[in-house]
Amino acid sequence: MHIVHLRASAIALALTFAACGGKGTDGGGEAGGGEPGLDAAALVGTWSGTFGTFTLADGKGKLVLRNCGYEVEGPGRIKMPEDTSKCDENTYEGEVRVKGYEIAIGDPAKMMHKFGAYLDAAGQLHLGISVRQDVSKLENKAGDVTVSMFDTLHVGADGKCTLTSKMDRKEGPKDVPCRFETVGGKEIFVYTSEGEEQGMVYLAKEGLVVPDSVEAMVFTKGK
Repeated sequence: MHIVHLRASAIALALTFAACGGKGTDGGGEAGGGEPGLDAAALVGTWSGTFGTFTLADGKGKLVLRNCGYEVEGPGRIKMPEDTSKCDENTYEGEVRVKGYEIAIGDPAKMMHKFGAYLDAAGQLHLGISVRQDVSKLENKAGDVTVSMFDTLHVGADGKCTLTSKMDRKEGPKDVPCRFETVGGKEIFVYTSEGEEQGMVYLAKEGLVVPDSVEAMVFTKGK
């Protein structure tokens, strides 16, 4: 096992989101009839959890995220600390933009900090940092999964996977090993990338495959 610290990941994911065409908090998502993703209106309010708080109102937001790091136990499996009282806190605030399964917070004219996010079947918000993978729609274990900034993994209905890279378009899609397995009560999607096994958590009810670091960060909406 090795320990991953979220602070380094946050620096790597500090993006100028405005240039990517992110939607403001009036954006749609699934509930709005647009592309699959979060319904920004459903995020309005105050959310809290073991690892911080997230508040959204009138297009402005504040995220206080406890930087605890985590232990990697295997592909798609991590162990988060139980005691977060000694964790450093990182605060992000400013304009909030929602696009697909991403929430960005900051100043569009300067820098927006991007986080993966989704609402689970119980209505809880999962919001966290992912180094490479994106929350992706994967109904019935088939669809396209973004596994890095340049790479998309297509999971066929027959269970076979092909990888397409923007950096290597001449060679076309490549067959890569992949499988679904159950570990510790969670279903994990395991695939091979750059010669190593990587993993994400598969959520059948939500029809999503999500980075383990996002699945572990749970926030509940206040009444």
